[in-house]
Amino acid sequence: VDFSDGGVSGYGLDTALAVRLVRGVSPSGPRFTYSTQSYGSDATNNVVNDAWTGLQWRRCEEGRTWTGSTCSGTASTYTHEQALVHARDQSGWRLPNIKELNSLVDLSVASGARIDATAFPGAGSYLWASSPSLLALPGEIAWFVSFSVGVSARSFRNVTYAVRLVRASQ
Repeated sequence: VDFSDGGVSGYGLDTALAVRLVRGVSPSGPRFTYSTQSYGSDATNNVVNDAWTGLQWRRCEEGRTWTGSTCSGTASTYTHEQALVHARDQSGWRLPNIKELNSLVDLSVASGARIDATAFPGAGSYLWASSPSLLALPGEIAWFVSFSVGVSARSFRNVTYAVRLVRASQ
């Protein structure tokens, strides 16, 4: 984590970096459970409950439909402003901030998307966060997460990426 701007990147195992230690109680039990929320033509168990964060996630990116076993269809893509507007129009749901979206990155995944494939099957690689960049070109750049490599980065807000909605546990 780059504490000057909040970026999360990967480095080789031989790269010397500073270390910040933490202690506390590690989560126990399953991280993800599933529940159902009426949403379009989704099947049951279309919501992922995250025990680590207390958040609920849409199982599929916007534009895709939960069939009961997988996400089908093609994810819709939005500019950052379109993503914010779309999320505001979804009753009770919102666009996650960069910290929330980063919490889904799973670097233990050996290949494919760096996200739990059972909870989020067929997950896309680039997803917008609601967080704007405050250091680089304020108003023109916002944060996204690349689940293909497990990093967060900044992009111009006129680029189109997919969206996964979140809300506080109900």
